[in-house]
Amino acid sequence: GGCSAPAVKNQDEAMATMGQMKLRQFPPQETMTKAQELQLMIRHPNNSGLQRNPLTQYFIPAHFVQKLSVSQADRLILSMEGGISISEDPNFRFDFTAHGTGQIQVEAIDTDGKVFRNQWPLEVTGL
Repeated sequence: GGCSAPAVKNQDEAMATMGQMKLRQFPPQETMTKAQELQLMIRHPNNSGLQRNPLTQYFIPAHFVQKLSVSQADRLILSMEGGISISEDPNFRFDFTAHGTGQIQVEAIDTDGKVFRNQWPLEVTGL
């Protein structure tokens, strides 16, 4: 199954870019509701622990995004507990109703305890 499929990227490249994030904000007129739509992209290998190293055939230890939170102006928008089913370099797309113009803040914590944080200004065009 997918959880044991080999990683698309080489592990050295995945580790070098791990934790990098991008946030895409869609103008409200592109959505069906008045809610703002966001797409969060996170670089992370998200190894399930079921993949094998192609050279040694040993299992690659599990290493994935375990917790994710997205807030706007210190108001929680999204909270998630991850597992082995999260894809390599995952994308999360969701709607929310903005409160003011406070920044979008993201915090991700992986199974090694590494914390990744980023923030972006809220694009208020068309709100």
